[in-house]
Amino acid sequence: MDKKEQIIKTGMKLFVKQGFENTPTSQISKEAKVGTGTLFHHFKTKDDLVNEIYTYVKKSMANASFKNVNEKMGIKDQIKLIWNNLMEWGFKNRNENQFLERFYGSTYINKLTIEQMQSEFKYAGKLFENAKKNNIIRDISPELLESITFAINRSFLAEFYKKKKFDKKLLKQSFEMYWNAIKK
Repeated sequence: MDKKEQIIKTGMKLFVKQGFENTPTSQISKEAKVGTGTLFHHFKTKDDLVNEIYTYVKKSMANASFKNVNEKMGIKDQIKLIWNNLMEWGFKNRNENQFLERFYGSTYINKLTIEQMQSEFKYAGKLFENAKKNNIIRDISPELLESITFAINRSFLAEFYKKKKFDKKLLKQSFEMYWNAIKK
């Protein structure tokens, strides 16, 4: 792992544990075992660091979410595979998931970062628009759809974390609940 990635992973861990305001860059540098100058070489400000972490996490999530998904599959099958991939990613990447929970809708994440990360999920946007046009899912705004997805995802991940295992039966139940919330 290079120094920049050490800083990202350490910053993420500390931001999840302590929050943005309670995490000084000196602590991030110390725990990442890099000099403060090295941190500021890679990130001009703490805000830049938190935005880079957000980008790092969202790209990881997007890559995992669309694994093995293709347009030849039916719409519901694509949505189900994306959901299952998203749940598995959230379980395997608890710290990353908790970072997103903490910084979802945060003013620390700038508009440019949010817009860039939306492009990582444009396949899903097109898929859901197509599902709406074909009367497969409800005609709800992308923002509401994202909120529903996030809420159900977070609730079931909490159960997975309690059980300390990725339970296939619970995964099936999570998709059924999600599908029932969005289907037409």
